[in-house]
Amino acid sequence: MHLTETCDDDLPHLVTNVETTPAPVADQMVTSIIHTDLAEQDLLPSEHIVDTGYVTSDHLVSSQEHQVDLLGPMREDHSWQTRAAAGSGLACFAIDWEAEQATCPMGKTSVIWKPTTDNRGTSVINIRFAHRDCVACSQRSHCVSSSRSRALTIRERPAYEAAVSARQRQTTEAFKQSYARRAGIEGTLSQGVQMGDLRRTCYIGLPNPIPTEYPAGINSTSH
Repeated sequence: MHLTETCDDDLPHLVTNVETTPAPVADQMVTSIIHTDLAEQDLLPSEHIVDTGYVTSDHLVSSQEHQVDLLGPMREDHSWQTRAAAGSGLACFAIDWEAEQATCPMGKTSVIWKPTTDNRGTSVINIRFAHRDCVACSQRSHCVSSSRSRALTIRERPAYEAAVSARQRQTTEAFKQSYARRAGIEGTLSQGVQMGDLRRTCYIGLPNPIPTEYPAGINSTSH
């Protein structure tokens, strides 16, 4: 269950939207649905404070179409280069969108810039640096773990820049103060679970298609 609640300091807090989904549905699948439903009721907020699960770079872009500031922690880059904190993570590369080039922390520019789609059908850009630049680099061990040159895969410009901006914002004190207001909806959910049996709906599972015919060699039995 996904609840949307107002959080104005000088007004009562009211639940403005409820979305109910099967448990396996990821939170990020509901963000756009919530915005659409709120728009139909003329109840869109100027700022929508959400959990990490509701925030993707695409949602940061699409929420602007509704003139909504989607405020929530953006997932960080968990690549081994970033975790090593040696200055070779994606954030350390400068992206020149007009020239269609990336520049690495050592000042080398990429030689391949290829718009394509990933295995989920999402539009991305594949970037690769020259082998001659990478093989002789003094920081190679912090940047690549194979014999190949460094490669990057980034989202298209609107989504990429939205994610970069969100990650920068969430490190600020202003973000922490604004995000603290989300505790109100967590309290509402807790009360609903404890007093109203939320998440305890009786069910027998999702409906399964019943085959009308059985393949040859398979016997149907009843229990």
